[in-house]
Amino acid sequence: MRKVLLLLLLCVTTTAVAEDFKILFVNTGTIRIGGKDLERGDVFSDSDKIAWTDAKQAVKVLSMTSHKQYVFVSTDFNERKLKSAKDYLVKTNRLSTRGSGSLSSVGRQIGETLYVIDTTSVSINYTPNESEFFFLLSNGSRHKLEYQDGNLLFSPDIWDGAQESMTVDLYFRHSDNEEELVIEGLSIIPLPETVQAKKSRRR
Repeated sequence: MRKVLLLLLLCVTTTAVAEDFKILFVNTGTIRIGGKDLERGDVFSDSDKIAWTDAKQAVKVLSMTSHKQYVFVSTDFNERKLKSAKDYLVKTNRLSTRGSGSLSSVGRQIGETLYVIDTTSVSINYTPNESEFFFLLSNGSRHKLEYQDGNLLFSPDIWDGAQESMTVDLYFRHSDNEEELVIEGLSIIPLPETVQAKKSRRR
């Protein structure tokens, strides 16, 4: 009997937990989520369906629970056949906030492809000391990444206005000046900050 009650409690707890997201930036001005046209500052639930209207449409959001930022992109959602923020978190294994605190965990958290729009923040489970830092290496050129409150910041000066994807290597410089490769062949895909919005089909 106790096992049955415990299972029921776990089911209720799991289904009751919902994650809300606040829109920080949307390159079409508005985006239809959960049957409503939302804009910057609006909040929606992780189970609300996103109705994309353009292949280049993108929205940057902030989780009200974990305070992590995410960039949701039309092409990425369509290719993965995702309908909501919850689908994205499940398919990309980003529901859990646990991490080993190692550099390898940073590689897993960022992934092999990073969509960026405006300044994009990526939450990591690794804290460098004052003399350590992450940097990008591409064609012999280095770009130091700013670390702030548990996040790596990817700023627009990295892609310098380019609209095409770029491939870089992510390194970490230790306090003894040793440089360690974290991600080889990271694909950074800049997204346009302004896209002409189309009327979405209301369902």
